[in-house]
Amino acid sequence: MVELERLHKEFHDQVREVVVSKGNHDRAAAEEGYSQVQPLSQRILVLLTEMEQQVLRNGANNIVVLQADDRQFGLVVDEINDTEEIVVKPLGKQLKGLSCFAGATIMGDGQVALILDVLGIAQVARVVTEVHEQAATEASATDFSTQATRQSWLLFRSAEGSRMAVPLSAVARLEEFPLNLVEHSGSDQVVQYRGEIMPLIRVSRLLHESETGRDPLQVVVFSASGHSLGLVVDRIEDITDEAVEVRDEAQKGFLLGSAVIQQKVTDIVDLQQVISYTAQISTPATLPGRS
Repeated sequence: MVELERLHKEFHDQVREVVVSKGNHDRAAAEEGYSQVQPLSQRILVLLTEMEQQVLRNGANNIVVLQADDRQFGLVVDEINDTEEIVVKPLGKQLKGLSCFAGATIMGDGQVALILDVLGIAQVARVVTEVHEQAATEASATDFSTQATRQSWLLFRSAEGSRMAVPLSAVARLEEFPLNLVEHSGSDQVVQYRGEIMPLIRVSRLLHESETGRDPLQVVVFSASGHSLGLVVDRIEDITDEAVEVRDEAQKGFLLGSAVIQQKVTDIVDLQQVISYTAQISTPATLPGRS
């Protein structure tokens, strides 16, 4: 346990150095730091496997039941501390190869905590054969206007400051893309993402607002018909868990209506309309050599 704690601290310190180097635009230092992250990750996994086997022998298990796609599996942990609402920050591109982690957050004591990616863990453990993003259509098909539904919401802003939200259950990942990675397919903006050519739809374009030159782009990734779709927002604000009642008297275009979330009026994005709009203007493609 002492060795695992030491490696865990070393891992976090190394990740922090990579993030700092990236923030200072020191690419060489960031890549050098990243080369040391992967071996640490492997050593931690080996120790965790050994501890899992020891726990199984002792017959005392703390198991967190997880689900990837339609498959359930158990994750053996040392102890369960608490539940907490957090804002997940995407990992830098130097850490994208760590498929078991979806992002990071800063805890109340200032420490950085890595967020596990359930689908990534399932893939590494061979619970599922391939990673599928969460389907946005299931969450957006719910009739929010008929009743107050308690669920988690992702809050963000448009280019001109409109406060907007989507159900967190519909979100596959939160990503950041430097502008120099954005390409064009005809008149559409796209980015190479996980073996796909992912279309990017700007919220400002849907609302006929002026666009900002923010770099990097903050992108909310959804899934539509087995392909990824990126919704470009001005900035991601928060995640909250509330029972809200959507009023549809203001329904227009790509909005279901408005609701009061965190005591502020918030527009609810109609994901079905966004997905339909994207299907009309572009056809997602798979990069060569990937399936």
